[in-house]
Amino acid sequence: MNPTPHSAFDGTNTGPARMGPTPPLTSIRFFAAFWVVLYHTMHRFDSMESTWITVNKFVDIGYSAVGLFFVLSGFIMYNVYPVLNTHALKWRFFVARVARIYPLYALTLLADAPRLFAWRVVKYGLTKGFFGTAATFFASLFGLQVWFPSLGGLNFPSWSVATELAFYLAFPLLLPWISSIRTKTTAVGWAFICWSLFSFMPALFLSGLVDESGSLSILVERNPLFRVPEFALGAIIGRLFSILDVPSKRRVHISIMSCLAGVSGLTLIVLTHDPLRARMLENALTVPVYALLIFASATSAGMVARILSSQILVAFGAASYALYLIHALFWDYAGNIGDGESASNYPIYIFSVLLGSLAIHYAIENPARVKILATVRARSSNNKPSGAHGF
Repeated sequence: MNPTPHSAFDGTNTGPARMGPTPPLTSIRFFAAFWVVLYHTMHRFDSMESTWITVNKFVDIGYSAVGLFFVLSGFIMYNVYPVLNTHALKWRFFVARVARIYPLYALTLLADAPRLFAWRVVKYGLTKGFFGTAATFFASLFGLQVWFPSLGGLNFPSWSVATELAFYLAFPLLLPWISSIRTKTTAVGWAFICWSLFSFMPALFLSGLVDESGSLSILVERNPLFRVPEFALGAIIGRLFSILDVPSKRRVHISIMSCLAGVSGLTLIVLTHDPLRARMLENALTVPVYALLIFASATSAGMVARILSSQILVAFGAASYALYLIHALFWDYAGNIGDGESASNYPIYIFSVLLGSLAIHYAIENPARVKILATVRARSSNNKPSGAHGF
């Protein structure tokens, strides 16, 4: 998972806005990213299987957290960019989105290229290895690996970022429809329709039309056309949030009810998890749960809001995109410390990747975003007639 990935927002406002990324929403990005990290890495280290079956089941469905990023991305996109009705606003939107996710995305692809090149040289020889790696690299730069899975191979979590890029292209087309929703009943109805459309994919697996272990499964699971209902659902929940305009005195009640419903639903899914169950089925089951948890975080007040607004959680939430993109690159190094992929090395890996995500976010990711926005703003100002508004 982007945005989601896990990458849903940066707080840059390109037009009239109702809300920015609140601290609780920023914090849940960290929990989602860390869940993906556990899913991808815990079982790679010897003896890390928990004696508590429930813990293992929870880790086993960590892949579904990418869906949380997609829903959250839609929610934030609508509330940060509620109006994109001019070419200037659309341009600012795309620039802000690219500045937010692209520099680190490209950097992690480049960092993983030597590994893929070495592997392909061994398997195919120098010439094929070089041109094959180059093709994969440039295809991934443009996000083509989610449309053509055979072009993938670099930093595999990055597929969700490519999917998120497609969401950004679709968002200005979806926004007029979402903004036309006037009542909470209509919003809930459209949210249900989006969830039903997304749930159509598990039906393909259950009917046997798609073998979940095959390449077609990857195409279905990662293709933006099949995942856009999650993003749209998140945007509709964002629209519902603005329609309700929850008074502060009711926030605690609504937040607690939404949180309890979401946590109960997630607990039920975890407890009933079956390794043989189709991944997309569990993705479909978790989407409404994530929508409830996002709504609960957006309306949070009192103690829950104070916890989710703590500086440490918000800091890790801000660095969650970096955490998501670098964790797969880091585990090879952690696995080669001491006696290899052992349980004693796993805390070292976790500490390294958490610290690394903070360092990369504040030293590379955020400065690159600021630099790109400043450069585009300066060029835009220089190209405008005197008295015109800049970027």
